[in-house]
Amino acid sequence: MGRAPCCDKANVKKGPWSPEEDAKLKAYIDKYGTGGNWIALPQKIGLKRCGKSCRLRWLNYLRPNIKHGGFTEEEDNIICNLYISIGSRWSIIAAQLPGRTDNDIKNYWNTRLKKKLFGRRKQSSTNRASIPGLEPKDPSGDDDLQNLSNSALERLQLHMQLQTLQNPLILH
Repeated sequence: MGRAPCCDKANVKKGPWSPEEDAKLKAYIDKYGTGGNWIALPQKIGLKRCGKSCRLRWLNYLRPNIKHGGFTEEEDNIICNLYISIGSRWSIIAAQLPGRTDNDIKNYWNTRLKKKLFGRRKQSSTNRASIPGLEPKDPSGDDDLQNLSNSALERLQLHMQLQTLQNPLILH
């Protein structure tokens, strides 16, 4: 069973949006609003796109109040602090940064900020033993450290790095 398809997949364009498509979508929404029915919207304006694609394009790229690129140092700090405390809950983080989308923040974290903070070294199980205070307890590897997810490990390492930067005289 399941849900009926939102569009005719055979006649839907995929891939990058053209400037003409962006202009059509933006002009229509500026004039009429979304009307709450994203499924019907592409047909109304003559776009060969899926309604979901139109909705995401509007929400993540075309809305007038969206900021693109150029994250500030303050935004970097907010993202890092929230990532440490709540993990990769991008929509909650985005709610604290007006004009930023969860998608934009997630992409920024994964492509730039994480690399900037952790360096370009590969996150692997060999790095787990290098965390002070979390050395393996026994040679079998059956300890809490082995059960940490990559996300939890990243948050722990980031937290420790930030603590060291804020309190350089305290040895960790």
